Amino acid sequence: MTMRKILLFLALCFFPFSVFPMAGGKETVILWPEGAPGALGNRPSDQPSLDIHPAPDRIRTSTAVVVCPGGGYRHLAMDHEGSQVAEWLNSMGVTALVL
Repeated sequence: MTMRKILLFLALCFFPFSVFPMAGGKETVILWPEGAPGALGNRPSDQPSLDIHPAPDRIRTSTAVVVCPGGGYRHLAMDHEGSQVAEWLNSMGVTALVL
């Protein structure tokens, strides 16, 4: 499956989160609760997840963006390429889905 198809699938699966208001703040969804295919461990870093950062109700639009932070197998740039980007998107009324 190509990356384009994967991103389209994720966008379609989580589209309702950008349209309907969510109570509270960030929500984390584990993508493979029984373990990811090919995972070599069971640490939190071995469990792929999607962090849903809803935009504030007062400025929320019907738009969501999947954010894919850079990094590799030893380090993920979740702060400056994940949560900070999500905060920026939220400031414009966009719901951010950090993969």
